[in-house]
Amino acid sequence: MSPTFSDRGVTPGAKDFRTLVVVMVTVLTLVIVGVGAWSMLQGPKLRDVQIDESSLHQRSGAFVALRSDRAIDPVGIDQVLITPEAPFTLDDDGLSVRLTFDQPLLADTEYRVDISGVRPSGLGQEGSWSTTFTTGGFDFVFLRDLGDTTEIHRAVPGVSGSEVLYSAPGIVSVTPVASIVAVVREVGGDRSLELIDPSTGVAERVVLPPGFEIVDLANASWGTTLVTIQNVTPPAMESVFGALVLLDVLSDRTPEVVRGISGQPLSVRSVAVSPQSGEILVWQKNQELVRFNPLTQVVLPVGTAAELWGFDSLGTQALYVDGLGTLSQDLATGELTRVPRGEFEGTSLRHQKFALAPDGLRLHRAQLPGLGEGNPYSIVTREDSEGIHTLVTGSLDTPGSIGNIGLSPNGQFLLVEVNPEGSPLGYQGLTADEISQGTVVRVLDLQDNTVVGEYPGYGFVW
Repeated sequence: MSPTFSDRGVTPGAKDFRTLVVVMVTVLTLVIVGVGAWSMLQGPKLRDVQIDESSLHQRSGAFVALRSDRAIDPVGIDQVLITPEAPFTLDDDGLSVRLTFDQPLLADTEYRVDISGVRPSGLGQEGSWSTTFTTGGFDFVFLRDLGDTTEIHRAVPGVSGSEVLYSAPGIVSVTPVASIVAVVREVGGDRSLELIDPSTGVAERVVLPPGFEIVDLANASWGTTLVTIQNVTPPAMESVFGALVLLDVLSDRTPEVVRGISGQPLSVRSVAVSPQSGEILVWQKNQELVRFNPLTQVVLPVGTAAELWGFDSLGTQALYVDGLGTLSQDLATGELTRVPRGEFEGTSLRHQKFALAPDGLRLHRAQLPGLGEGNPYSIVTREDSEGIHTLVTGSLDTPGSIGNIGLSPNGQFLLVEVNPEGSPLGYQGLTADEISQGTVVRVLDLQDNTVVGEYPGYGFVW
């Protein structure tokens, strides 16, 4: 008897399942091929943009990074168009393009970045990228006297009106620190330090340890640390009048006396702080000029000065006067650049203050001789590479006075204290009442040399 074998075949359910699997694999393959083909036809896409928003208008070296959805070939600088135009360097890591700006950008300005001819590193079409961003703005504070009360105002360049942050009798100086405002008041011959919360108007008096007496505030703070000038006497330490003292407003507020290279406390004539770099320039009573880094606590010599004018806009160069005249000194390299006296419409100028913008523009507060025995004319000028000055602001008809001048960090705006009264010494020769009652803070946009604001007041701080 021969054995027999039964072939049961494939059941209907298993056959349907196998068919379904084949169909799904086929469809998935077609989708993948289709997506790949569509992607190749579209070219590389801009996946995301990273922007150093808070710094774009404040400092050089801020950046915008554009990231691709796939690997790309190197992008050349000629493929990038920035509107408005801004100088930059380009870094490309094969997946993203980083644009680092050589100078701070204009404030409150919309910029557009277009990159053409972006090629994938493999097969595929070229793509084009485009993105926009808007830079931040600046504000400044200043003082305004109303009778026996002094008000602290905040204003924005190009915006009419100002906001009153605080008012009290005897305010002599003000400096922003972190999100609050520090104020020195003098009442009855005694000076005190107060911290003001602008959002509420609440004032807190800072109680200094015995032996510390506040004299003045620097033009800027370093992070949450106030840079002050104080008289220090026993029992705090040996007597030092005009000591440089740091005070962190967010810690225990213990005064920290800064000591010089010799180990002795610095006794200062004036001090300048760069909020951009954190450096502090200290002009001592012996006329030596030193720099101090609060982070490293290192004091380094700069030179001998007959006058300190402060930092350039970026906080990288010291501006001062030595025995040979006006100069700027690069703090990183030590390189000195002499500033010629120059002339205005054929007349030799006497520099009184010097400011330096990121693009190299030099601005001067200067004086022209008066008519006969009359008071001199005070003006602000811009200087070209040949030492020729042109007028920025100030009257050539009436001998008025010009006080402090100050550039915004990007060099776009210039603040100027202007007073219609004249004196043989200019602004320095005016009385306290003439300054407080007659001075205005004039705001100029240096892009087109126009006045964009004017506010009754004095003692401005960016």
